[in-house]
Amino acid sequence: MNKNINEAVTKLQELFPEDLINLSYFEDDCIAIKVGTMSTPKLSFSVQTNRLSIREVNSLATIQKIIEILAEVNADV
Repeated sequence: MNKNINEAVTKLQELFPEDLINLSYFEDDCIAIKVGTMSTPKLSFSVQTNRLSIREVNSLATIQKIIEILAEVNADV
């Protein structure tokens, strides 16, 4: 699982090179990923709720890449 999370973070860093990426680990292998500032992230995803929030991304191709990356993380948890 950690290998795929590391790969996902690397891919997200390539998509968002100027932004911070924050991972939060919770009990029962629940993970939350936020890209950008904590108060208004450009992207946030929770494995526990399967909720994805995307802001400031205007390219459908980029959104598709994000979903593919996060699907790999979600499949491993």
